[in-house]
Amino acid sequence: MSKSKRKNQSRFLAGHQRSWLWGRHPVLEVIEAGRWSVMELYLADSLPEEVLQHASALAQAQGAEVAVASSERLRELGHVDDHQGLLARMGPFPYASLEDTLRGGEDAERDDGTPALWLVLDAIQDTFNFGAIVRSAEAMGARGIFVGTTAQAGVNSMVARASAGAVNRIPIAEAEDLLSVLDALREAGAQIIAADEKGSSPCTGCNFTDPTALVLGNEGRGVHPDLLAKCDGRVCIPMTGAIASLNVAAAAAVLLYEAWRQKHSLSDEVR
Repeated sequence: MSKSKRKNQSRFLAGHQRSWLWGRHPVLEVIEAGRWSVMELYLADSLPEEVLQHASALAQAQGAEVAVASSERLRELGHVDDHQGLLARMGPFPYASLEDTLRGGEDAERDDGTPALWLVLDAIQDTFNFGAIVRSAEAMGARGIFVGTTAQAGVNSMVARASAGAVNRIPIAEAEDLLSVLDALREAGAQIIAADEKGSSPCTGCNFTDPTALVLGNEGRGVHPDLLAKCDGRVCIPMTGAIASLNVAAAAAVLLYEAWRQKHSLSDEVR
């Protein structure tokens, strides 16, 4: 392989299917957010003129190569049938820094005056679980998400689609050492709480009105013992059915909502 070809490939997210983002909402969301580099944008000639002009102008302003082609051409390029007329080839995802994620983003837009909540994800391997967690975290006002680099799904087009574009709206930081991340969160004033189906404390009894870092573990083994040892507490979700546990993404949604409910329980807006 030539040096020039290797250089060109490094500009894109690794893996053919993972380098392509498709669908009207996911592609428009990433272009409008303007954080994640779109290297190439293909627009179907059957799209409404206003969509063509809007997407093309935004993408070109960000330095993307834009082409209008047939729907069949988009299908051939992305190997997908449900592209809805928009197909984007993505560069590597721009992870946020530790500092920005602690603040809630470069402009701290996620600080709404309520106690901060962060997520720490320990080796979430399924891209759909990861994306669903990001979607719930953004919807419930979490300040940011920290992920490790070992056995952790990276942010790619599959995660972006599962998150409904939320990967563009909440800081996500990648760290080799999650233990040091927990130390930084504790220094920032957060209590460290692990989600553990074997925990003895129900999530409804956890005080989420204090700044909190919620640790969620791998789909198979749960939270790593070294991380558990750093936690101030372990919470479970009370359940009465025959199934003893929830999928990690479903559990995240329940816990995030409980945190949101507690933090906003006295709000006139919510009442």
